[in-house]
Amino acid sequence: MDEEIQGMSPLKAVVDGIVKSSGRAELEHLDLSHYDTRRILPIAQERLLQSLVASTSLKNLRLNLSMTVDQVLSLLKSPNIFRLRHFTLRRSNCESTEVDAILDTLQHAVELQTITLPKANITEEQIRRMKERGITLSNNKFC
Repeated sequence: MDEEIQGMSPLKAVVDGIVKSSGRAELEHLDLSHYDTRRILPIAQERLLQSLVASTSLKNLRLNLSMTVDQVLSLLKSPNIFRLRHFTLRRSNCESTEVDAILDTLQHAVELQTITLPKANITEEQIRRMKERGITLSNNKFC
């Protein structure tokens, strides 16, 4: 438990800064794509991000974390993700089965417009399926 508390300190400071500057209910954009979380204990990172996502109405979410795909999926299962418009998982290198899991998890994001998974192995069928829903799916390496 003590290790969890110590491991949470760097991300907790970031989260506290975000919350203080914007107010939890009004937070719409979260960009953690340039924050190195490798030194944060994975469970602490996951819990803090889940709490932040669950208590806000994010419209844009960009991640570049050392999270597993399962942790990302857990984060995306938050009921408040329904307002999400843009999702980016930078440096994802996801296999097509992992892309399917992400797309399935984002089904309840009714306002979703773009999903960007740089370097992911995206199939034509996945692109077509998202296009039918009005969503642009991309593995653009330059986002």
